[in-house]
Amino acid sequence: MAFLKGALRQFRLAGALVASSRYAAENVVKRLSRGFSYIVEYGAGDGAITKRILRGLSRDGTLVAVELNEAFLPYLHAVGDSRLKVVHGDVTSIARTLPALNLPRIDGVVSGIPFTFLEPEQREEVVSNTWKHLSCGGRFVLYQTTPLMVPVLKRHFRRVKVYYELRNLPPYFIIVAEK
Repeated sequence: MAFLKGALRQFRLAGALVASSRYAAENVVKRLSRGFSYIVEYGAGDGAITKRILRGLSRDGTLVAVELNEAFLPYLHAVGDSRLKVVHGDVTSIARTLPALNLPRIDGVVSGIPFTFLEPEQREEVVSNTWKHLSCGGRFVLYQTTPLMVPVLKRHFRRVKVYYELRNLPPYFIIVAEK
């Protein structure tokens, strides 16, 4: 219900009416590289995926959760993990300045933002900036309701794979782009 309330208050910023399922969270996180330590999450929502990322994150790692919808910020702050840093902001702006997050490197970026809400130029810019700041071998993992981002990712990343998670409402395309 918390996710639904937050999503309804600012639907344009949420893009979904229900939180990601545990199956979707597991499927997304298993697509990250083993031994990941420094992760950025675009569109953390109420923290359904965030919490699963933290379970697999190294003890000395850092997860930066970026969220624009103010209704979700209290849920992210309540996670209570010192490895989590919550950033209130717009992904297009944050992606331009990823080094300002002060991470030693970026092993992976996970994104649940609704790219369908962005203009094509903004989609291209987010992907380009993400690629530029990812470590060699790093992964950009998107979970989306459409495969819209596949051609954009293929213009920047050497390898792009698409998976499907039916056990989510709505089902997700999980798109993995490797640098």
